[in-house]
Amino acid sequence: MESPAASKAAVVLIPTGGYRTADAGRVGNLSQCRGTEVRSAMTPSAIQVLIRGEVPQQLSLLELAVTYELNRHASLLSRFRQLPGSRHMVEDDFGAPVEVVARDENGTSLTLFRGLVRRVDVEHELSGAGNLIYHGVSETWLDDVTTRSRIFRKKTVDAILRELAIHSKPRRVEASGGPYTVVQYAESDWSLMVRLADRHRCFIRVSPDGADIISAYEPPAADLTWRKEKSLAVFRSTGRLVPVHVNGPNYDRATAVSRHFQKTSSEPPQLGSLGSLIGAAVRASLEKQLEDGHYGKFLSGTHDRFEDELRLESERRRLRSCNGYGESQDCRVSAGACVSIAGLDEAEGTYGVYRVEHIWTLGKGYRNRFWCSPFSNYLEPVQPGATQGSWRKPPSQASLPSSPVRIPHIRIPSPGGGKPREPNLGMTIGRVVASAVAEAGARVRVKFLWEDQESETTWAPVLSPHAGGKRGLFFMPEVGDEVAILFEQGDPSRPIVLGSLWNGTHTPPNDDLHGGEADSNDIKRIVTKSGNRLVFDDLQGDEAIVLATPQHIRISMFEGDQTLLIHSDGDILLHAGGTIHMRCNQFLREIGPSGESTTREGSPQLSPFMPFPLASTPK
Repeated sequence: MESPAASKAAVVLIPTGGYRTADAGRVGNLSQCRGTEVRSAMTPSAIQVLIRGEVPQQLSLLELAVTYELNRHASLLSRFRQLPGSRHMVEDDFGAPVEVVARDENGTSLTLFRGLVRRVDVEHELSGAGNLIYHGVSETWLDDVTTRSRIFRKKTVDAILRELAIHSKPRRVEASGGPYTVVQYAESDWSLMVRLADRHRCFIRVSPDGADIISAYEPPAADLTWRKEKSLAVFRSTGRLVPVHVNGPNYDRATAVSRHFQKTSSEPPQLGSLGSLIGAAVRASLEKQLEDGHYGKFLSGTHDRFEDELRLESERRRLRSCNGYGESQDCRVSAGACVSIAGLDEAEGTYGVYRVEHIWTLGKGYRNRFWCSPFSNYLEPVQPGATQGSWRKPPSQASLPSSPVRIPHIRIPSPGGGKPREPNLGMTIGRVVASAVAEAGARVRVKFLWEDQESETTWAPVLSPHAGGKRGLFFMPEVGDEVAILFEQGDPSRPIVLGSLWNGTHTPPNDDLHGGEADSNDIKRIVTKSGNRLVFDDLQGDEAIVLATPQHIRISMFEGDQTLLIHSDGDILLHAGGTIHMRCNQFLREIGPSGESTTREGSPQLSPFMPFPLASTPK
């Protein structure tokens, strides 16, 4: 669970005694949890696995492990013994509801797991007997199978989370904020749920009763006492050096102002336990001037939002400064809820459990292992990124206490190397649905081509080779144009239009001028939607530049015969505030349809610039 490279100091406590530190936190502050209810201990004397509500016939349960971890799907791994001559129809069990129920000596029952059968392994033995290994997963996993691409436009974060949780169906959603425009691109619903919850200082708690998106650990689910029978058997507390301050740059496009934030820090709320250990780890980290940088923004366009994200990242790192690990026989220990620990002067208090493994073995009974934190909130160890559907990857799972003989795993080739990966956000294609040039300018709204619904992005800036205050190269794509889109810092909620693309319907204006020069790339054009055009002809011997309106006016420059041609189907008017000067070796004037001409030869005795009176004054 922990990085082997992390600097840390650990204290291991076992029932027979051992080393104890003299400096530790005191009793936990229960007010940081949701209430102060502490339920009595429950140690299972029997465990049942129910498939479709019934115990499998002709099968004997040998061992099982149930794992819960925050922001993860609950998972079950159970091994049954099948005797020679018997045959359980595992083919009927795929996708079937599965439940694990624990009962104590008093007949009190507690559901440890509720989900569906995801996978079954059948191990055959020479004796004719065999083992059936059932893999179960909570129904939240169904939200993590399909990779989707869609847009949530101007919705609050709780509304987005509820829309994403088709199968998870959270009873409570405490994340709040927005409205936002959020792009889900090549990402599973569960992945986006985790990212949104984490960004708003919340986490997803999966339990047998369903899922909740909450901001703090639930009230204590178990009261554990050190050295008490069937209670706490092992406890270890760990402190480590962590970066306390976080730095990062941000550019606010709305104000066109960039800032570099230095030494941003925020302290996560504590539950009151291990206070001295936390304080020592933080002080040592400050003395060593440990800092970190953050560059992966998520829903943080403005400076205020980015500074809040830096504080979040500081809390994320400080949450790793101290944690605990324990083993007990109380099955009420639950991920996402607090646990109260007594009997340890240096470690008494309240802890939030973020992972628990329930383990049962025939002949040995029940025990659990749990990982906990002295802080009241939970964040992922690193900022969660967008991931594709997890159907290729098994959920987080503990190993069975006594694993059967393992056979080589046969890998079935699958896209992406057979493992989840972050989606490629390098570039995508969209179509312009709206354009804004009156106010901020150079912005468009884009509909992604993979979007079936009538939705659109936020305003996306359009890239230009030259842009500045009231200057630049201003060519905006038209509504309906196909454009290439890049995402700023990999965030699909912040698109940038790189440029326009031609396709099979919208073809380039590459008609030949002379015939065959298009293949040699001799013609370059700028053509607007009305037909205004600027043509560059690079054909050797016929080099020319033509500027023309759609039909009636054309200015042509020919390099071969050194000719400038000005043509108009109407009038040509010359306006000047002063004198119009013309200099030429020969002047030829043709008037009227008959082409009456007058020719004047140039004279070296004349002034180099000869005034020419206009025939009429323009209106």
